Amino acid sequence: MTNLSALSDIGLSGAENSAVQGSLLTSGYSITGISSSAAPIAPASFSTGIETKPSIQTTTSSSLTSQPFVPFFFPNFVIGTPRSDLLLGTSSTDIVLGLGGDDVMFGFGGNDILLGNDGHDVMFGGFGDDRMFGGRGNDFVFGDFGNDTIFGDSGNDVLFGDAGKDTVNYSTLDLRE
Repeated sequence: MTNLSALSDIGLSGAENSAVQGSLLTSGYSITGISSSAAPIAPASFSTGIETKPSIQTTTSSSLTSQPFVPFFFPNFVIGTPRSDLLLGTSSTDIVLGLGGDDVMFGFGGNDILLGNDGHDVMFGGFGDDRMFGGRGNDFVFGDFGNDTIFGDSGNDVLFGDAGKDTVNYSTLDLRE
């Protein structure tokens, strides 16, 4: 890959399966001399290989058109056992599933989903906008940082939103004496 931040004019010849990476936000960059030994490259077909960061809406020149590239992230899965587990997420987006037992779960970074299921679980969302579901049992759920959505379930749950603009769902609230 060629980084355009260090170049102001670049020529590509025989560039099958080549890629150019850089920022075209600064004026003065151009790509010239585009050719291929196998077949000519029309501007319309060449433009499909250019990706931009999500902050760039559209960049157009006389020979190139670039559309925004929006990445899709697959979450990490952390799955417990029917016994008590210590389940650790990552700094990325995670889905943490407790299954049975009295689990301790950490989402850490990313926008995580933590599912307590059976047992008396303790859950910490960490950084990011997390969705946390206590499940059955007497659970302690801590949203930590970010704008979290926290659900209790059956049992005597203790739910903490902590920092951020959190939503706590008490739809299973039991007001017995």
